[in-house]
Amino acid sequence: MPRETWHDCEAIWDETSLTLKNSAIERRWRLENGLLCNVSLRDARTGTEYLVAPSDRPSPTPEFPVTQTCRHVTVAAGPWQPEVVSARGLRVTVRAVYDDYDLTTLLMIYPATPAISTQLEIATRAADLGRAEVRSAAAGALSGVEAPPTQPTDIVTDVNEQYRVDHIHRVLGIAQLMDHTDNQDNLAHVRRDLLTIAQHLEYRGNVFYLENQLTQEGLVFLKEAPLPYARPVPAAKDLTVRGGQLTFTGLGAGDAPVRASYPFTTLVYRDGRAGRIRALQDYQRHLRQLDVARDVIIWHN
Repeated sequence: MPRETWHDCEAIWDETSLTLKNSAIERRWRLENGLLCNVSLRDARTGTEYLVAPSDRPSPTPEFPVTQTCRHVTVAAGPWQPEVVSARGLRVTVRAVYDDYDLTTLLMIYPATPAISTQLEIATRAADLGRAEVRSAAAGALSGVEAPPTQPTDIVTDVNEQYRVDHIHRVLGIAQLMDHTDNQDNLAHVRRDLLTIAQHLEYRGNVFYLENQLTQEGLVFLKEAPLPYARPVPAAKDLTVRGGQLTFTGLGAGDAPVRASYPFTTLVYRDGRAGRIRALQDYQRHLRQLDVARDVIIWHN
């Protein structure tokens, strides 16, 4: 079974499964027609498993239905530095080849950091493949925090992540951020919703968390994209909740023949609000390493 390590990060895979982990977090997927389906999401420090069941569909998925049969899959892993200011971590590349398109799922993990990021690259050989869906999503974009309910569908596209979790005694936090400080005084709007009753809810935002009220353990979901109103490819919603199923949508990949989604990062935490902040700051310090000469500056306009 192939295996690649970088410090405490490790990727293990075969023809049907992939595991990516470090000392803080572990995720497992099954490989299905060239795409990844969530099987397990675990806090490696506490042993807490967050998924009550494997996902019944893959994620991430493009903005068009993947109806073709995958002809070939390759998996590779190795040390990677995403940006000049970033730390080096372990990146896994899962490339799936179909008749009319290639789909490449990228996964990133840093040493001793409770976060794993996913991203989808799409390369189409059919000129108009997926463009109608992108235009349709843009036309249906809304400006409110919560969108009106829609009818369920068997085919879900344009997906960042999909998780099946326990929603009893859970609180869902949604942070909607604003900019344009010349016109805005209130730059962060945070709401907390109870999920105990099985509900159908839709939200827009960049940062979400799901916390167990009894243990103060939870998950953070970070969509590394522009603010909802400012995205080049609008999306009507970022998160759909149906009972214990969380579906994050809106890749923002556009409609170019070769395109990439925004990164989407899932983090595990404990110790409530303080632990949630600590996990996000830990991830941020790997994404952008602190350089005192460059970064410890306060600008005032």
